[in-house]
Amino acid sequence: MILQGLLLNLLIGMGTLTGLWLVYVWKRNVAVVDLGWAMGLTVMGLVHHLKDGAGTSDRRLIVCLVLLWGLRLGVYLFWTRLRAGKKDARYESLQR
Repeated sequence: MILQGLLLNLLIGMGTLTGLWLVYVWKRNVAVVDLGWAMGLTVMGLVHHLKDGAGTSDRRLIVCLVLLWGLRLGVYLFWTRLRAGKKDARYESLQR
């Protein structure tokens, strides 16, 4: 059961970051990595919740809070980094 969850996380992570690498190649903005972490972890949490069934009301509340956090952060990063084309200074210094 644990191995199945780890493999599922690996596939989700690989899929998310591969898709975002394609966005990076198109936009030439390394900040998509931040978006990948926010959205990838959110998707992993949601998939595991759905895979294990409905659960208790406490668990549903936690999943809702994780979704709200992930969507808020993902929308913010998309809006400020990708849409606006802003480059993050942390990544600019690494590229030199």
